[in-house]
Amino acid sequence: MNDAVKRGVSAGKDPMGLAAAVLFASCTKTGEQKSKIDLANAGQTTDATIRKRFKELKDRLDLHD
Repeated sequence: MNDAVKRGVSAGKDPMGLAAAVLFASCTKTGEQKSKIDLANAGQTTDATIRKRFKELKDRLDLHD
């Protein structure tokens, strides 16, 4: 999350959507099985928002699946 803030990925974004995307990225990296829908429900956002923010994180922070 700190890297996302430092690189301006978070500017103007819904904090819950971004937090859910960061959590999804962490789950993906560690092998934890959490779906975007589960995280969207927990974060009161949508899976589409998580998809968008996750793509931005991957592109801007050079994250890999």
